[in-house]
Amino acid sequence: MKKFLSRVILFALLACSNNSVNDNPISEKRSFAMSISDFPYANTANAFDASFALMLQNTDMVMMHFDGGVPWQEALDGTTYPQGFLNELNLKKSKIPTSHTTYLAVTPIAFERNALANNISNSGSQPLSPPWDTYAFDNQNVIDAYINHCKFMINFFQPEFFAYAIEANLVMNTSPSKWPALVNLMQQVYASLKAEYPNLPIFFSIQASWVYLFQDIQLQKLPEVLPSTDFIAVSAYPFTEEPDPNLLPENYFSFIANLAPEKPFAITETSWPAEDITQPYPVFLQESEERQETYMKFLLSNMKNLNAKFVSWFFIADYDQFWESDMKDSPIAPILRIWKDSGLYDGNLQPRKAQMQWQEELLKEKE
Repeated sequence: MKKFLSRVILFALLACSNNSVNDNPISEKRSFAMSISDFPYANTANAFDASFALMLQNTDMVMMHFDGGVPWQEALDGTTYPQGFLNELNLKKSKIPTSHTTYLAVTPIAFERNALANNISNSGSQPLSPPWDTYAFDNQNVIDAYINHCKFMINFFQPEFFAYAIEANLVMNTSPSKWPALVNLMQQVYASLKAEYPNLPIFFSIQASWVYLFQDIQLQKLPEVLPSTDFIAVSAYPFTEEPDPNLLPENYFSFIANLAPEKPFAITETSWPAEDITQPYPVFLQESEERQETYMKFLLSNMKNLNAKFVSWFFIADYDQFWESDMKDSPIAPILRIWKDSGLYDGNLQPRKAQMQWQEELLKEKE
């Protein structure tokens, strides 16, 4: 009950707060590029190809999202990356058409957002081995390796937008003692990359729910890294806090945009489930295709009003098959369960109502 009341108070405060950046008239044109994760609905080559093709039909920007780790030693030494990783990069790059821009995201932070990211090896994403498993975020080897990795990825994909850290603000709460070292890393990485790529928008993403649930510490410490970002870029899954999109405050996004209203706004990740979220997620969330559609309308309206640069949806299709074959017994299955039914297409690749809203927006002329 205490947690529920805290959420009620939170959303009431948001509804009453200053909404200074959310007062632009809605235009029939759109300011923002539109992307969707290419994550496949099944762990097969055919599913990857089909998911990528379906994603391209519903976007004008490709999202290259790498959240599984870094080839740390190779990045530090400047040696050749693991062949499996290179094969993945080459395959993805080969599928990007000239008609689409590219948003690239990498991160030095583990998927659980509590430590240094895993190592990428010939066996895929693996736990860190010595000495990397002892390094802090601001160990000089980590900083040097990560700057090298960012440059490699930027030069490879030539993106129009680049995120160098994913949901960095979570570390404030998951591992408070590590936050100062992460701040140091972010400051050095951003400065180095801006010097090399002055015209490339470079930023980190902010996880929205944690800003709202832990406002005291988040609003106190976020200013430490706001100079190290060109955008206010947000990762938002508001259904984990409020399962009814009709109850979201109108300024759910502009509240965060106002942390630095002079900076452009973007959504790096968002979605809403079209089916109930059940176990192993610890809380039952009643959802529906209609609620997903309601959130999509809310999302796109806010993107227009905020004159956003881009919006990215997770995922193109429900990954029911991938869940059954690879995910349901994973140690992080409770987390992975959140997005299983958030596709714009269902598990049978049939379009949902939210997809129609998305496609209607995509057809508008981009400014």
